[in-house]
Amino acid sequence: MAKNTYLRPLLVFLICSAAMSCSKPGKESPAGGQVPIPDTFPIANSKFKNCRFENENPEYSYGTRIAPNRILCDEGVARAVSLLSPNPLPAGLSFSLAELALVGTASEKMTAAPYQFYMENEAGYLILKMRITVK
Repeated sequence: MAKNTYLRPLLVFLICSAAMSCSKPGKESPAGGQVPIPDTFPIANSKFKNCRFENENPEYSYGTRIAPNRILCDEGVARAVSLLSPNPLPAGLSFSLAELALVGTASEKMTAAPYQFYMENEAGYLILKMRITVK
């Protein structure tokens, strides 16, 4: 009987310890206590609605800095943007995630070439198309 007296509290302690070590750590609250981190987070960004580049068929001048060609959306903000099309961007141009815009100084001439940009956020993704010309 004495063996069971010690085993039961030990078993309860081990189960509780294991359960606590498997839980996610919480953030510290301003009062110094722990706030649990939820397993699922609410969508912090709405789905994309009516997204487009300011200029979907831009014509740039070789060797001249371009005005940023921003992505505009009625709803939703991109968290990641990448080039999908088989054509690399003309030399000197790049996409700035910080500005959500095509930026740079074109240093390569190009006839109207198609481009596709993949953009995503917490609520979904979208593919934008554009044709770029550098004269």
